[in-house]
Amino acid sequence: FDRMAIQVRRCFAEIRRLRFRQEKMMAERQARASEFAEELQQEINEATSANPASPDTWQTFGDLDRRLRESWHWLPEEQRQALKTKIDAGFQKIKAARAAFAAESAKVFAECNDVLSDILFALEEEASKDAALEAIERIKPIRLQLRTESRLLWNQRQELNGILNAISSSINEVFEKASTQAVQEYNRLKADMEELEKKIKSAANWQSANALIDAHKALSAQIRDADLSIFARKECRGEMDRLWDDISERLQA
Repeated sequence: FDRMAIQVRRCFAEIRRLRFRQEKMMAERQARASEFAEELQQEINEATSANPASPDTWQTFGDLDRRLRESWHWLPEEQRQALKTKIDAGFQKIKAARAAFAAESAKVFAECNDVLSDILFALEEEASKDAALEAIERIKPIRLQLRTESRLLWNQRQELNGILNAISSSINEVFEKASTQAVQEYNRLKADMEELEKKIKSAANWQSANALIDAHKALSAQIRDADLSIFARKECRGEMDRLWDDISERLQA
């Protein structure tokens, strides 16, 4: 009986020791769970207050959800559900913000696209210098808006910039064509002035002088209405003044 009593006491002592270790482990586990839950809760609050439209916010909630799933088995049921509810609410907030952003970006894109498409269509319909100058004035506010506009998706911004580049190319094409036509017009007027100079030199009577005056007036009107560069127009006017002096001398003669 003494041996049995000793064995029984040893068994109870071992049981108490194991129970103490179990209670200690459970207390440590509960402390770690509480610490983890508090830390996770703080990070959830910080993520919730961040910009929901940012991709980093979605990534943050994804990491929080992964960490919660990894710690799911040793967290109390109440903490598990509370944390899961807040993470799910964070995801829903991000989805709602993204939906609102998508709707707003679609609206901004449609407005800019309509204006730019109208400008491009007008240039295609009337490839004139006046139309090009008007297009330049109309695209200025759009360019300024796109530099600071934060309500557009990347692909929408790229599409609008593509239309702007097409408009710029059309404007350059119009000006290049106008420049070529201006050079051709200048060469034609220069040839007419040379022809008028020959007629002035060959004039022999006052009837010829009157015809030269009429020709000079007609040529001056053509120069006035021609689309010339500032330099070419100045040179033409100087030449016409010189020709007028020649006609005056012929009249006096």
